[in-house]
Amino acid sequence: MLDDGARLSGDLVKVAAGQIWLRCPSINEVLPIPTADLRSFLVLDQPSAESAEEDGRTGRLELDGVKLHGVLADGTTDATRSCLVWKPRGSMTASPLRHHIGGRIVYRDPPPPQPRSQPRCAQAVQVQQGGFLGGLVRILGGGTQQPRSSSQPASPKSQARCSLYLRTGDTIPCQVKSIDENGVHFESEVTKAIFVPNDKVKAIELAALNNSIKVNHVKRDRLLTLPRIQRDNPPTHLIRATNGDYLRARLEQMDDKTLTVEVRLETKRLKRDHIARIIWLHGDELDPGKREPPPPAARMQLQALRNDGNRLTFVAERVQDETVSGTSDVLGACHADVKNVDQLIFGDAIAKAASTLAYQRWKLHNAVEPKFVAADAAGQGRAAGTESALVGQPAPDFTLRLLDGKPFRLSEHEGKIVVLDFWATWCGPCIQVMPEIERITAAHKDDGIMLVAVNLQENAERIEATLERLQLSPAVVLDVDGVVAAKYAALSIPQTVIIDRDGSIARLFVGGGPQYAGQVEQALDELLTGGSASTPDKPAP
Repeated sequence: MLDDGARLSGDLVKVAAGQIWLRCPSINEVLPIPTADLRSFLVLDQPSAESAEEDGRTGRLELDGVKLHGVLADGTTDATRSCLVWKPRGSMTASPLRHHIGGRIVYRDPPPPQPRSQPRCAQAVQVQQGGFLGGLVRILGGGTQQPRSSSQPASPKSQARCSLYLRTGDTIPCQVKSIDENGVHFESEVTKAIFVPNDKVKAIELAALNNSIKVNHVKRDRLLTLPRIQRDNPPTHLIRATNGDYLRARLEQMDDKTLTVEVRLETKRLKRDHIARIIWLHGDELDPGKREPPPPAARMQLQALRNDGNRLTFVAERVQDETVSGTSDVLGACHADVKNVDQLIFGDAIAKAASTLAYQRWKLHNAVEPKFVAADAAGQGRAAGTESALVGQPAPDFTLRLLDGKPFRLSEHEGKIVVLDFWATWCGPCIQVMPEIERITAAHKDDGIMLVAVNLQENAERIEATLERLQLSPAVVLDVDGVVAAKYAALSIPQTVIIDRDGSIARLFVGGGPQYAGQVEQALDELLTGGSASTPDKPAP
């Protein structure tokens, strides 16, 4: 149909030079029609399904703004063109796709999502409450596991299949043999590769789960929130037990019986048959802004989504007899049979598809900075340590046990300047600043300044060993339940609170750093000389 309403029918001869050429039954000569005058163009004589199938499996090529049914023809890659050669339905010719184009070939559309009676592994969670950071699995404390359901395997040897998930979205059915500081060692029927480095791995599935509890966004957000006190030593793995508990830790190694992890600088050993999932928490996921974008691929990357749900990503090099072959930098030689594939995803569409997968959404994020810390960082002209709303308020009283078992009550020391230093042995910044804090307070001992180190939820033996190693001897009180830390809003450590002689909070410092000790010392000097430490410059209401 033309713009002026005219309709013409005939055999299409060619399309060239901005015109289509028709041979109409009532016109002797071939008729050229400018494409600019066309309103619509309809092909009346479609090839049969049988004839289309003879050329290969029919699919749908989807590019930006394009959907084109056809078949994948044989082809090889060169400097400018990929090996993906597309022959549209009804066409006598085929065209290769360029290397840097992104899209997919769909052979079977995914089924609509169905409600599940039981959630998948990444959608169920049971978090242990209590503890300063929370989220620790009960088996670390010697507690018993919940009874294993009949569907849960007794040991890794009885498992029919494990799965290895890569950051590219690949899913590899396999048997995981071991994990070490370098990566994951495995065996699989779909690849000859036997090792994947840690920086390529996103997750592994080892056992069935008790999926009785679903995760909600609140629990998941808590699991993936990194407190300020852990930013210098973030966890690298999120480990899920078969009973649903989660543990954030640094994985050291795993063999056929034991998983060894480091939690708060302490080594723990777990039974492998108690572990269902391990998710890798990569540092570049924590701060995507610092991640350097990958260079443009010299050749087309292809991801084959198989009809069994597994995914395989590789550089496509050749298509022959409906088999796409190529090479993966992780798995080596790879191939995908079109007859067993639901989709072929290529170019930048691979990263977009991977971002929607369940494990790819499990990434750490930094906790929101407290308002007074953010204000201090913004440099609003206040004296250091006066930004907290607690400054100028009466110091909350408390009674805790000292290391020797004797009670310590804060209110009994009114008339002295008390320095509360909240810390833990596993906190690197705490260990860095504590010697300086002890040195500064010891220098003013005769001026009525006393240091009280408030330890958060650790046993006396571990504390004494750390103090002996550091050759420190402060008065240490044991905040075994974190109650005092909560009163003083010690959500991040180290936190140093200076209490004046009248029992009011004069200064509050958080976070450590090279200027930390100097700021504490300056605040004490101001208190001793009658400066303005106890009367911070608060903004007018």
